[in-house]
Parts: sequence; structure tokens; C-alpha cells
Amino acid sequence: MNGPRIAVVCPRLQLPDAVGYDVMHQVRVLREAGYDARAFAESASAATPAGTLRDVRSFLKAREDVLLYHYSVHAGAIFELWRELNCCRILRYHNVTPPHFFEPYDRGYTKALRAGREMLAAHLATGVDLVISASRENLTDVLEVGTDPAICAIVPPFHRVPELLAGDPDPDWLIQLGPEFNRPIRNLLAVGRIVPNKGYAALLRGFAALKNPPARLILVGGQNPRLSTYYRELRSIIEETRIASRVWLPGSVSLAALRAMYRRADLLVTTSEHEGFCLPLLEAMAHGVPIAALGRAAIPETLGDAGLLLDSSEPEYLSAAFEKLLSQPELCQKLGANGRARYAAHFTNETIAKTLLSALNDYATHRTAYRSSPAQ
Repeated sequence: MNGPRIAVVCPRLQLPDAVGYDVMHQVRVLREAGYDARAFAESASAATPAGTLRDVRSFLKAREDVLLYHYSVHAGAIFELWRELNCCRILRYHNVTPPHFFEPYDRGYTKALRAGREMLAAHLATGVDLVISASRENLTDVLEVGTDPAICAIVPPFHRVPELLAGDPDPDWLIQLGPEFNRPIRNLLAVGRIVPNKGYAALLRGFAALKNPPARLILVGGQNPRLSTYYRELRSIIEETRIASRVWLPGSVSLAALRAMYRRADLLVTTSEHEGFCLPLLEAMAHGVPIAALGRAAIPETLGDAGLLLDSSEPEYLSAAFEKLLSQPELCQKLGANGRARYAAHFTNETIAKTLLSALNDYATHRTAYRSSPAQ
């Protein structure tokens, strides 16, 4: 293989996981482009083979070799590599959720997120050759600590959408999400980990205020036992608003089940208060599902014209927005078509690969100018 060696590193490498998909696709694209690229992690699942962090030191031998760090949480062992190795350093910034969302629920989460945001500045101050951000919104964190915009590039994350589109949907889920007692019922789908920054409390109250048409809300995403207080809050809202029979919480689901859910979804909804990109938007776009999304953080940038941007998370506002979309099939059809077109034009893995390689080629061409100096 030609060109420098590239060690693509992250703390934990596993699937299904947004960072995991980005790492694995990135390594494949770089290898196909002629780089000797390999994945390394502190821990990895059997489905995501990777070298250990100890292997990185023997793999990166030359000054032009590259340590490419997927940063979404602080990892002390990787920071030691970052400071120690005399090679090119590229930071792939996925975003770190602001810790205040977790403060009422778990000290450990809050501490880790605070460290993640604080240590981002330390990584950048130590010296970085290139920052590859998943969105313009994410660059705000990078630029706030004084990073030169000239060493920054925006490359959306690689994703699992082709796998979602290629396989068969789970037939049992197709049946479960169909008409109820021979009566049509609309499916509102939300996809993402059940965590405080996703705004699920507001979503539940907004859904509870929806009177027509008959609908169910499916919240797909994993739960962490450390956030039991938060889950009790959500359960209290469900009981208080008497929507238990219309809210489904299946947890993490298989790709086949998720395919069925997108096939049956009338609307993808998100009231998340903080997103560094929001991959479920791409999944909905590719399936032609119209979207209603709170216009916070990176959501407007990712969504474009593929959905309705929401200005408020007040229950009455949300229910009115949902009812507007569900009662206007022509508008939903238009938004679904816009989504398919936007996905095809900007967010296929093939398009993202070209953007990534362009950023790396531009960096290589101007490497001398791109080098930032470590803080004194």
C-alpha cells in the first residue's frame, strides 16, 4: 500500500454504535484508497476486529504516519498516545454532550462528559494537524478554544443506512405496527438512546396532547441502568398522561425490526435538545419518512428541507405540529421525497467517502501550512 500508515483509534469499538460504524467504514475506505489503515481500541467486540492501543506504537513508525482519533469521550490512554507519538495527528470530532443534561441523574455520566469537553481543549492545545468534524455545529466546540479554522474540515459520519435498506423487515413487527382492530392508526417513531438530552419528556407530553388522528409512539433505543431515575420520570409522565397503551418502548432492536418500523412509520419525530449530527434523520430520509424535529444544535444543518423544523417543545405546539403533518398527506409525501433526494445528494456512504478523501488530500497537499503549534 502507498502513503502513510493510519491508525484509526477510539476507546470502544462495537456495533451497533454510531462511532463504531464510522470507524469501520472509514478504515475500509482508507484501505481501498491505498492507505495502510487499521482500527485500534481499548476494547472491541468480536464483530469489530481491532488492534490494542499497545499495538499503535509499533504500527506508526514515521513522522508522516497518522494517528486519527475518533473523539466522543476522553480516554486517558489515547491521550498519552496523542502526546507521545511523533506523527501527524488528526482529530475526528463526534461531539461530547454537555454535562448539565445528566447532572440530575448520574454523577458518573456527568463527570465523564465534563472531562470529555475539558480534555478536548487539551488535545487541541497539544498540537493537531487536522480536525474532521461531523457537522458545522460541532466545530463550535473546536473553534471556541482557538483552533485555526484553516485546519478544520466537515465530513458527515459513515452509517448503517445501506444495511437498513438492503435487508428484509421483521414480519412480526410489520404486523404489530399495522392497523389496530381494523382501524388505521398512525405510527410516530423516535430513534435514539433513551438519555436526558434527547428530550423524551417533552415528546411524551406533546404526544399525550395529540387527539387526532389515532396514533402510537414508538421510542426505540437502549437504556442504561445508571439512569434509572430518568426512566422513572418518563414512566411517571406516561402514567400521568394515561398514554401507556399508546407508547411502546422496545429498547434496542434488531436491524430487521428497525426496517419494519421505518416501513410502517408515518412520521419520525425528535425533540432532542442536543445533537452533534443525528443519524436517525438520515435513516428516515433514505426511507422517505417525513420528519418533525426540534431545531436545536446540528438538527437544522442535517435536516435541510426533509422535514418540519419545530420552534418549541411545549406540548400544545408539538401536538399541533404532529397533527398538521399527519392530516396533510400531500405535505408528508413532499417531505418524504425531499428526504430521499437530500440523502442521495449529500449523505450516501459513497459521497461521504469522497468528502473524507478530499479533506485528507487537501491536508496532505498543504501539510506544512496546516500544522498548528502546541500551546506554550
